[in-house]
Amino acid sequence: MFRSRGRRITALAAWLGFGLTLAAAAGPTARKIVDDEVRREIAARGVARVMVFLDTPVPDGRDLPALEQAVAQAQDVAIAAGGTGFQIRHRFQGVPALAGEIDAAALGRLGRANGVLQVSLDGGGRGSLAQSVPQIRADLLQALGATGEGVTVAVIDSGIDTRHLDLADDLVAEACICHTNGGCCPDGTALQMGPGSALDDNGHGSHVAGIVTSAGQVAPRGVAPDAGIVAVKVIAADNSFCCASDVVSALDWVLSK
Repeated sequence: MFRSRGRRITALAAWLGFGLTLAAAAGPTARKIVDDEVRREIAARGVARVMVFLDTPVPDGRDLPALEQAVAQAQDVAIAAGGTGFQIRHRFQGVPALAGEIDAAALGRLGRANGVLQVSLDGGGRGSLAQSVPQIRADLLQALGATGEGVTVAVIDSGIDTRHLDLADDLVAEACICHTNGGCCPDGTALQMGPGSALDDNGHGSHVAGIVTSAGQVAPRGVAPDAGIVAVKVIAADNSFCCASDVVSALDWVLSK
């Protein structure tokens, strides 16, 4: 474990917030939405890779086991409704959603199922870089003594170069959840955990980790040079990730630790 279960990593809020906000706002009569892009993809290919967002009662955010139980119950209902036409790719622990490939018949059943709020394409994307330390005036905070000591930051990206002098001492935990090109983890699979699993073969993740916590020996000093890094690889060597569900699954893994 790299943190206590009672703490939350800030980055998680942006992803969980979407699903949880939908669930909290919706009642039993909420209108279920199937995005038009999903129907077009099925018409073209016969199946579509989708994210299914679920209407899950949100327990006290400090009670992670209760949240995971509520999510699992909602997932069971949706999986049963989808049947064999809904092939699950990701079953999250703390995120009220599912990801997988679905055909037209299963999509119709899910559209009529209780507890399904939205079905959207599970689309991919490409990495992009963030601002540097002076642009966000983090150097002023460092001058006041705020260096990130005692803080652990999750970087969901292409991994991390642990051989880099500015990053070598920062890695706390690592994993790879990367279905791009059939599996882009260092061992050739789509799921790898433990030492060496987040080895960066692109450079983007190491760049981002450096922005966070570079020691300043080779590259400029990072925003929080004394912070630790949890690295989860979701971006392949070609700078692409196959699907949003890999990113959500990475955040779900971070939440569970």
